[in-house]
Amino acid sequence: MASVEFSILCSSALEHGGLVSILGGGLDRVSGPQLPMQLVVTLVTRIIWDERELGHPQILRLLVEHAEDGEQLARIDASAVPGRAVDAPTDLPVGNVLIQPLPLDIRRAGRYRVVVAINGEPLAVLPLIAETTLPQL
Repeated sequence: MASVEFSILCSSALEHGGLVSILGGGLDRVSGPQLPMQLVVTLVTRIIWDERELGHPQILRLLVEHAEDGEQLARIDASAVPGRAVDAPTDLPVGNVLIQPLPLDIRRAGRYRVVVAINGEPLAVLPLIAETTLPQL
């Protein structure tokens, strides 16, 4: 089964030549003067594929939901067929880095979670707290 080597929320990220540059990494709290808040957080994750998964379609789901009632703020479904590059060493695992901006429209303060799932199995769950800096009327 696939595994997640690392997963982090950040302000933005770029990948070049297999290396990832992360700006504002470790994001777990967003705030604004009032609700609703429209913002973009970026998810960076590295998936390590099991040898048995190579060459076979895999279903990826990214989900941002309210932790208490499951209200979805964002959902991205995709498929991938992982494979080993022709020149890649066979004694190293096959991994893919995913950098995905997540546009969010947060209408209420509270605890949220960002879920990375492969074939319906959650492999990473990241917390995200949304709060306001001014009292709400």
